[in-house]
Amino acid sequence: MNGDQVWNAKRGRGRPSGAVKSDTARVGDQVRTVTTLYELFLRTGRVNNVNQFASWFDGTMRRLHPGRAWETAANNKWRKNFSGKAALTADSIDWLGELFPDAASLFHCGPGRLWEALWGSASSPCDLWNLCADDAPWGAECFDAALEALQIKVYCSLDFNDPLDEGDLGRAIVLKRLNEQFGVGTPEDGVELYLCVKAALADSGIKYSDTGVFHEIADHLADRELCKVEADWVYRKAVKQRWAGGRRFGECGLWEYVENPFPRMAECAPSPHLAHRWWSLAALTHDNYRRSEVAARKSIRIG
Repeated sequence: MNGDQVWNAKRGRGRPSGAVKSDTARVGDQVRTVTTLYELFLRTGRVNNVNQFASWFDGTMRRLHPGRAWETAANNKWRKNFSGKAALTADSIDWLGELFPDAASLFHCGPGRLWEALWGSASSPCDLWNLCADDAPWGAECFDAALEALQIKVYCSLDFNDPLDEGDLGRAIVLKRLNEQFGVGTPEDGVELYLCVKAALADSGIKYSDTGVFHEIADHLADRELCKVEADWVYRKAVKQRWAGGRRFGECGLWEYVENPFPRMAECAPSPHLAHRWWSLAALTHDNYRRSEVAARKSIRIG
């Protein structure tokens, strides 16, 4: 990593204190809508922008429903959805489902069930465990094994440039929520899980940053972690030991931790191998934020 990359990774984005989002439902609908449409857009394999997608949609639906007018291209039906300014309606999801059978699942559950992991309601730990059950160590009786397996998978994949599975980010978030909401594991486990979540998100970032939703997902996770650190002094102490090397950190340090914890991890790394890992994740996180915010600001999510 060169000097500019190091500076950019450490600089952070400097959101002001108190800038915690409150409209979770709006953000969730925006992220679901944009990500779903972007995935379906790519699957067509024949369109390059929103207008072409609308024309393709209209032509395909006219063949499926002869005699019925389909004018989504003429009335710019999809443009606000692609830009994230309007959520997909139930009717729109049903229409898309005629062309893409998993459209409803993509919207409601997300790739690798990510939306359920992020926003799914859970009245008990069992509800969360059931979101991401698979063949890996998983379940209430093996939290420690699930955490260890996740860390090995995430960090080994990153070290060897192997892409993570779609479900890895969701599993990391579920384990984090179990620790955060229901006290499963220790405060130290919570800090390790936040680092794991941020690492998995950095690896998945290109998929979400180019559509302008990476920063929405990252900010949601950061805001939740911020509330945890501010409200729980025991947890804050665990952050101090693991991330800050036992040193005190103020408000600026807290924002640094929740948004991009990796530069400081790299500076304190006990080996060149770990330093390289953390610097790489620092740069990935910064670049994903930058691409995502540019895409959202310029409304070029597939314009």
